[in-house]
Amino acid sequence: MSMSILGLINNQQRNNVPTTTTTETATQPQIAQLKNMMNAIKTSANPQLAFQSLLNQNPQMQQVYNLIQSSGNPQQLFYELARQRGVDPNSILQQLQ
Repeated sequence: MSMSILGLINNQQRNNVPTTTTTETATQPQIAQLKNMMNAIKTSANPQLAFQSLLNQNPQMQQVYNLIQSSGNPQQLFYELARQRGVDPNSILQQLQ
């Protein structure tokens, strides 16, 4: 199944990939998966149901969702987790655009 943003951050940290252009090429398959997942949810006849189905099928996505729910600010949480793991959050965001 698709890799979550938390998974991308963990993957970059685990591989100790520098947060430069190398990071962008190292995570291209994961970024492509994430883009496909986002597109599938957006284009679904029932995006809420598609998102709920994704959460039920993917424990890692459920973990991310729970973290977001408990933090109250998804953007702040994303930047904080990236910094804690030594990953440039902007490199991930640029790849998602």
